[in-house]
Amino acid sequence: MNTQQQTQEQLERFQGFLEQDPDNSSLICQIAQLQLQTGELDSAKELLTNALKRQPDDTGMQFNLSHVLLAEGKYAEAIDLLSLLNEQMDNSAIKYNLGYALLHTEQYEEAQKQFATINEVEDSPVDTSYWLGRSYYYLGDTANAEKYLSQHVEKNPDNADSLGTLAMLNMDKENLQQAQKLAESALAINSNNTEALVTMGNVYLDKQDDDLAYNYFSKASELHPSSGRAWSGLGLTQMMKLDLNSAIIDLKKATHYMPQHLGTWHALAWALLVSDDVDAAKETLEKCLDIDRNFGETHGGLAVIDIVQGHRESAKDKIKRALKLDKMSFSANFAQSLLLQESNPEQARKIIENIMSTQISGSMTLKDTLQKQIRKQKNTKH
Repeated sequence: MNTQQQTQEQLERFQGFLEQDPDNSSLICQIAQLQLQTGELDSAKELLTNALKRQPDDTGMQFNLSHVLLAEGKYAEAIDLLSLLNEQMDNSAIKYNLGYALLHTEQYEEAQKQFATINEVEDSPVDTSYWLGRSYYYLGDTANAEKYLSQHVEKNPDNADSLGTLAMLNMDKENLQQAQKLAESALAINSNNTEALVTMGNVYLDKQDDDLAYNYFSKASELHPSSGRAWSGLGLTQMMKLDLNSAIIDLKKATHYMPQHLGTWHALAWALLVSDDVDAAKETLEKCLDIDRNFGETHGGLAVIDIVQGHRESAKDKIKRALKLDKMSFSANFAQSLLLQESNPEQARKIIENIMSTQISGSMTLKDTLQKQIRKQKNTKH
């Protein structure tokens, strides 16, 4: 008899006991837990909800209801319930569930506080240090993120999730060799780990192996269709393969899931510009100004568009602004090079056709710049 059959038999046996003792809260909680294991979320919720009508102050049943709400993805409702329980008692499991719910509603500072209070507690859930590290990662505190993720990996070397997240963190820090090592370890345990797949895609994109990069990003986007990082990497790979139509489609998906990530918006703008859709490229960069008016690459990109459209004086103003914000701005230096060549709009268009390999500021190319912009991002919800 397999585990699933044993669980089902145990569930049926307990349900028989409950018929004899319908207000036994301990038995109700056990049945709800078994129903969660068998995927019977509606049944578990109905059981607990009805029981709480009769025993509204039963904290055990309230806590089990929070498990159902988390499984349903109803994080706001779970937060309301768990916050009340957290006020009533000091319990590691309650704080863990509350931190988990807060993290999934992007309340990262509050999530971090909950996980931090129980990380060193003896009875804290085994994955507390993972979620604490992940909270720090979302907050952009890479030092603490690495500390606690590494702590979790040390204690749980076969956990693909912590290995995958740590791999992505190293990728963001440009430690690609270590990122690859961690990602390969994660994939050896779970070949469908999304963060490890995205990391490997970036590793091979950096190695200029667009085919392998495509395979990793494509698998990641299929497994996790809401992963902005997977779509962003896939779009950049398509762009480097000069499949611009596919690149634009994928990058638009990425901006949908990561609407605040400037690097992806810039990749989309360049793909549109190289595709000769100048108006759409300009509109895309103007959206970047709404996100952050102090990002030099945006002003530099708009300067390039001004040159393509023949607005040289306006381009000079934008170049000046871009270089004031970032003297190493790729787009500003590229725009400046076009001006120095005294290119007319038609010549500028021809240059842009070969922009993928154009070197500006030493050995940097557009491909290098976009890879760095896309990698160096504050991690979002996948």
